[in-house]
Amino acid sequence: MKRFAGLWVLMSVLLAGCGGISPHLEDNTVSTGCFVFGYVDMGKAPCNLDWFEYKQVLPPVKDSVFDFRTYKGAFYREDFIPGSFELVDFGGRGKPFLIFPSNDYYTFKLPVQESGFRIHQTGRVYYVGSYKMTSKGDFFVQNYDVEEIQHPNELELLQVILPNAQGNPWEPLIQQRIAQLTAQGMTDSGWTPR
Repeated sequence: MKRFAGLWVLMSVLLAGCGGISPHLEDNTVSTGCFVFGYVDMGKAPCNLDWFEYKQVLPPVKDSVFDFRTYKGAFYREDFIPGSFELVDFGGRGKPFLIFPSNDYYTFKLPVQESGFRIHQTGRVYYVGSYKMTSKGDFFVQNYDVEEIQHPNELELLQVILPNAQGNPWEPLIQQRIAQLTAQGMTDSGWTPR
């Protein structure tokens, strides 16, 4: 029985490593980077949000495509450097059917954005918006689109991400931004992540 317990622990560790990058902030880049975040509601999509990629446009670099961290529909990264970026694609593993897991993976490509988004200063928190996947197709022809939504707003989303910043140098800056938004009158609508 002890052999099987050891095998189970080994398999758990190996499988845990296959899930993408950790949702917990790890890099100490407050002095050299920026925290960038947003949200995609995947309720109408055939998958959950397991990855989200962005591309550095300016200044040009050799390996220009990077991954965001993902957590409950939020996507975020703490080591953006000043420059221009565009959102490239996102996706995940298909949602299960009844008790059967899916073996399908979905990737949704985003159109090229003319100017993308720009990061000007280090040590700042940047919100790129909240979006929702919408289904425009039918059972036989699946067609999806992305549209901007009001909730979660910047405040609500930072509150969801904050536990993943615990103990990281970004934690006080995220808390400071939450306080600024609250002082500006932004409120929590009661939105909860899926």
